Amino acid sequence: MSEKQLWAKTVQMAGTEVSQIAFGTEHINQYLPEFSGKILRDAALKHHVFFWDTDNCYGSQPAVAAGLKMLPRDKVVVTSKTYADSEEDAYESVKKILHDLDTPYLDFCLLHGVEKGRLPYKKPAIRALKQMKKEGLLHHIGLSTHYPSVAWEASEVEEIEVLCTIFNKMGYWLDEGTVDQMAKALDKAHNRRKIGTYVIKTLGRGSLLKDIRGALNWVLDYHDFIDVYNIGYAGLRELRQDLSVVNDYFSRLEGDTQDA
Repeated sequence: MSEKQLWAKTVQMAGTEVSQIAFGTEHINQYLPEFSGKILRDAALKHHVFFWDTDNCYGSQPAVAAGLKMLPRDKVVVTSKTYADSEEDAYESVKKILHDLDTPYLDFCLLHGVEKGRLPYKKPAIRALKQMKKEGLLHHIGLSTHYPSVAWEASEVEEIEVLCTIFNKMGYWLDEGTVDQMAKALDKAHNRRKIGTYVIKTLGRGSLLKDIRGALNWVLDYHDFIDVYNIGYAGLRELRQDLSVVNDYFSRLEGDTQDA
């Protein structure tokens, strides 16, 4: 399959057009931002993977900043995250992210890694994010968690527009709970609460690399309640490999639908 054919589909998440595959930047080269920025640029231009996921703890924001300088800002969708609880910390965190990325706004800002029992303590940070949304500093508010119980509760929070969770066939990196419980939380968020959903660690942070196609196809079988598949990459080779699997899956699905 040629590079030209390896073109990510465009989907809607929280009313925003995003690529169905997100480029998770946790594993991208942190020491050569210009080099990594070109990888991100090429992911967008050659493969239509224009949804980039970063976080200040990844060390990848300089690479994302470099990539943003190589493309019109409105041609890229960027997610970053905050661990803030208080309003003050939320403002400080988002302003640092915007400074580090050298961008006037974030497309998505997630309350990151929310642990069991911590959701009520995030209310001040949510208020701050809501105000920053009004100010145009961010476009959508989301939440990420490793806990199925938190994922279940999060979609009840009015301000949360996107839910980001771990989801893989073995339940690797889940904190408490089961894969089935996380599936139910994603289903509730997407189909009952009508909020955007995307999943991370679909390959168990490398633990499922022996059967990439099997691992990804397992996750893709839950497409009825997942908008985006955020897969971490160091470069384009891995991206092309996974994008081929994803596109093959949905091509078969569309073919089956037409034949029915």
